[in-house]
Amino acid sequence: MLVAVANPGRLVASITVVGESVDPDEISKLMGAPPDRSHRVGDLVSPKRSSAARRRSGLWSISTEGRLHESASLSDHIRDLLYRVTQNAEVWNTLAARHNTRVFVGWFMDRGNEGASIDPDILAELGRLSLVLDFDVYSAPPNEEEARARQG
Repeated sequence: MLVAVANPGRLVASITVVGESVDPDEISKLMGAPPDRSHRVGDLVSPKRSSAARRRSGLWSISTEGRLHESASLSDHIRDLLYRVTQNAEVWNTLAARHNTRVFVGWFMDRGNEGASIDPDILAELGRLSLVLDFDVYSAPPNEEEARARQG
């Protein structure tokens, strides 16, 4: 049975490894890939500002931003991320025991009712690699008719 699902508006996905003891160089070696973003505990939050705010946790992250079209399927976003890192479950299980490992999805809705599906092979692979799937969903902006109706 094929179920029709409205395509999501815009998606951006990332794999993140976060924790107090994250060493981006070590994670890069284990992943076999450099990060798109990284920092260590104690790094300045914004080196461009004079603020002395420091990072409380380390981060290693790769993203689909700028690599895949935002309207690509959710499975394609996750598949792209998994393709770029090691598939060694032992490495991932070790990382998951020490740090917070996840696939993070930012979903920016264009309409009030959207949906997406994830292919079974992707779900199985996330489980095998001990990766949590985490979503932030941003609602669609109200259209002009809805805004006028609310105003009365």
